[in-house]
Amino acid sequence: EELKTRKLLAEVKQAEIKLKVMEGTYVAIEKVREVWTAHIGQVRQILESRFLNELPPILTTLDAVQIREKLQEVLDETYKAISIAADSIKEPVDIED
Repeated sequence: EELKTRKLLAEVKQAEIKLKVMEGTYVAIEKVREVWTAHIGQVRQILESRFLNELPPILTTLDAVQIREKLQEVLDETYKAISIAADSIKEPVDIED
């Protein structure tokens, strides 16, 4: 009887996970890790490339308003990469039957 109860509880938990997947409220930790690693690397590359290589020579010739605009462009590019990462985490996850 206890074994049947444990089996039934396991089946209920599995059904709950499948329901969460269908509702889009479940994200596998492996998916989060994969997306985070890939996109955080992309964000770091954007920031390092733009702030350390591209912007210094450009900013020396600009006034404060223009500098702010250039910096905002880098931030916007960074936010876009983060947004793409967040969207890719939302992709459906397959659960084996």
